Amino acid sequence: IVITGAGSGIGENLARVLAEASANLFLIDIHSERLAAVEKACQDAARRGGRRLMIRIADVSNAREMNAAAQEAIAALG
Repeated sequence: IVITGAGSGIGENLARVLAEASANLFLIDIHSERLAAVEKACQDAARRGGRRLMIRIADVSNAREMNAAAQEAIAALG
């Protein structure tokens, strides 16, 4: 599951809920510090569920960055 805006608000809450539900997650946000905090908060749940958790700093308004993020997510998570 790819979540944009994962560093705060609905994206952050969705990431936390899905991590607890043992989903493979690819989290994207433009704010590195916020995204790192969400990653840290979700890591234990991902490990317990044997799932992958990846992050990527990217701006959703930048097509090149989002294309690279999409390719990375596909390669990592299928």
